[in-house]
Amino acid sequence: MRRLAGLILVLIGFVILAATLLANVSNYVPGIASSNKHLEETLQEADSIQINALSSDVTIQTHDKDTVSIETSARNKDNDVKITQDSHAVKITQPKQHWFSFFTLGENSNWVVTIPEAFKGRLSIHGGSSDFRFENEQEKRYKSIQTDIASGDTYMTNIKTEEIDLSAKSGNLTLNDVQTDKAAVETISGNININDYTGPLTANVTSGNINVQWKEIKNDVRMNVTSGDVDLQVGQENVRLCVSVVSGDIRNDVALDTIEQSGNRSLKGTKGAGDVLIHLKSVSGNLYIKE
Repeated sequence: MRRLAGLILVLIGFVILAATLLANVSNYVPGIASSNKHLEETLQEADSIQINALSSDVTIQTHDKDTVSIETSARNKDNDVKITQDSHAVKITQPKQHWFSFFTLGENSNWVVTIPEAFKGRLSIHGGSSDFRFENEQEKRYKSIQTDIASGDTYMTNIKTEEIDLSAKSGNLTLNDVQTDKAAVETISGNININDYTGPLTANVTSGNINVQWKEIKNDVRMNVTSGDVDLQVGQENVRLCVSVVSGDIRNDVALDTIEQSGNRSLKGTKGAGDVLIHLKSVSGNLYIKE
């Protein structure tokens, strides 16, 4: 019986080794190395672009054409990539992966998705193990940008949108020069860094730090932090602070005109007319608020 069990384990080992070699052979054997794969679709009536990447890093760029395209290395994991369109959306999807792709060595493959400069609709990105990058060079204003990344970092710069909704289960969120009317961001294990920001903010951080520097605050700010430090730079805004922490310290450098409550664990006060509410609750971490 022991010999049989041992033989089975040896066979399993050979299967795993063979699957690993098969999944990675295109990366190492001359003549069958990966080549670029290009797909494109002419944007018609669709007002949404949806990207679903299981384990590929995604970079979005724009061009002056009316097509949505994807450029990707044609590895095993990219062979099933498809681009389709209906009356509502252009969809870039990776429908399935071969079972042996789980043994693939090396870095994620890279997708470069190019969208029309004239597009002003909804942009949605779903990723498994994926980094997402969008450095916009246009002054176009999108209806919404939504991301849901299981494991990976998100980086966005020079973005104007009516609404933004970003989620990273494990990874960092970095936003530079973003303008929006409504914003929700969430990380379970990762940091949030936002600079030159215009807009309101709802943020939930389970384990990580959050740093925000505003150009202009629009409407209220609400943050819940389970474990991590918070650093907020509010500029010259007339704010109303409602801040509390269970374990940690509060440091405030904003010149408040009225103070209702002040201490190491809680702070309530108003600067000027108090046009904007900043409601911040933390379980564990230090809170720093400054102009």
